[in-house]
Amino acid sequence: MTGEGRRLAVADYDRAVRLWNLRDGTQLTQLDLHAQASELRMSADGETLAIAHGDQGMSMWRVAQPTNPVLIERAGARWQLRFSASGSRLLAGSTRRGFQVYRSADGVRLAPLLDAGIAPEREALLAVSADEQIVMTAARGERARFWHLSQVAEPAGTEATPVAGPAGHRILRSAGDVRAALSPGGDHMAVADREGHVHILDVAGGTVEVGTVDDELNYLGHQGPVTQLAFSRDGNRVASAGTDGNVRTWDVATGLPQPAYANIAAGDVRRMAFSPDGEHVAVLAGQRVAVTSAEDGTLLADLDLGALHTSLAFGADGALYLGAESGRLRRLGADRTGTWTLDNVWLGTDPLRHLAASPSRPFVVLVDARDRVMLLDLQDGRLGNAVVDLPGRVEAVTVAPGNSRVLVQTSRWLHRLSVATSGLSWRDALLAPAAVADAGIAIDRIPPGNPDAGMLDPLGNRLLMLTQDAGRLRVSELDFDYRNGPLLFGTRDELLLEWRRKLAMDWESAR
Repeated sequence: MTGEGRRLAVADYDRAVRLWNLRDGTQLTQLDLHAQASELRMSADGETLAIAHGDQGMSMWRVAQPTNPVLIERAGARWQLRFSASGSRLLAGSTRRGFQVYRSADGVRLAPLLDAGIAPEREALLAVSADEQIVMTAARGERARFWHLSQVAEPAGTEATPVAGPAGHRILRSAGDVRAALSPGGDHMAVADREGHVHILDVAGGTVEVGTVDDELNYLGHQGPVTQLAFSRDGNRVASAGTDGNVRTWDVATGLPQPAYANIAAGDVRRMAFSPDGEHVAVLAGQRVAVTSAEDGTLLADLDLGALHTSLAFGADGALYLGAESGRLRRLGADRTGTWTLDNVWLGTDPLRHLAASPSRPFVVLVDARDRVMLLDLQDGRLGNAVVDLPGRVEAVTVAPGNSRVLVQTSRWLHRLSVATSGLSWRDALLAPAAVADAGIAIDRIPPGNPDAGMLDPLGNRLLMLTQDAGRLRVSELDFDYRNGPLLFGTRDELLLEWRRKLAMDWESAR
């Protein structure tokens, strides 16, 4: 409700939020959300709504534009939301991933990610000063932190008005529900939006600015929002899935959609993946999974799984592995007659949230709801004894081309794990920027001057992530070879001992 009590926003169980004028009882507008709302915040003037979606992320909407969100963040966390007094700024985030200040008009980030220094299980106390220049983050019984926003300059070239192409279509908006993916090696980027438009861009320069893409290169691939994008392993194809029920494939070299496409049951597509040879595309939507031909769109398999599944990955054998909320790992594969059958492979005690498979060796990496990362040998169905228990929520996982390293992305860190016959062991980690949701981790190429220059880095030393900063989609380069400074490495006990010593020394010097 607004401060003056003129407007009331109500979240219903049909994933819609309706805004009412309390003076005459009329409905002003309706927002159709991508996920159920768990918390609503309204700006003082009643023109902007910020919505938390449980652990599915958050969104921000302008009442005057009910079909286009100003901002959608899909990072899994328990989001907290606070508007400034005028409503021109929104403070949003979580104790696990940090807090961000956004401009309400267009969703542009106005400051770096703020670390509240609060344990992930605690709830933060948030406040914005009356002059909107100071942000406070705190927890009950602990120290408060104050942040001066006046020392952070407004990003240049981030006007709140939309940027339009020659045909009036807004290209690469600075905010809203934009989907993006990066090819292996970082040569190309695929960008899609709620209108169903898909772009394939050469990103050799590292940065794509809002409105710099010619609208003539745009093709309408879907009749509704695009929900997922995925590159093939060789980077030659892109697949897109939309709420219209269609799955399309695109030729990266030309940027053109292939003429044939598959029609699957419409729904919220959670995951999509190419087979290692790039010939098949798998789409997971709740309890249904579909496998299509990437070449001509032929629907090869379409099954009702009978239970909610949230992860999938193609294995080296060409079969599709599926992770269920029940903790069951299942295998969908084709026999010599081309018939696809579903088998149970393994059963755990916790829901499986992420899967990654080696493209050439018989193992699958499993991540469960407790953020434990495990290695399953597909030849004997044995789970490795060595399990990595990460402190942050896992957002993406991939296997490096050399098969000896696994890369795991959490909200603040990129972790690198070693693969052995005994399972997985934590190797090192580096601080990572806030990534575009669901964009994943891309392996970079070995630089010139090396005998293997141009190949994807086999150990995953060089990585690429898509980030968004002041209206720009940016390719951020991350390096595990220590050239940019020391990393975090060592066992958990060693690290705790080291930091206890450091803190004790600081305390003694302060006295």
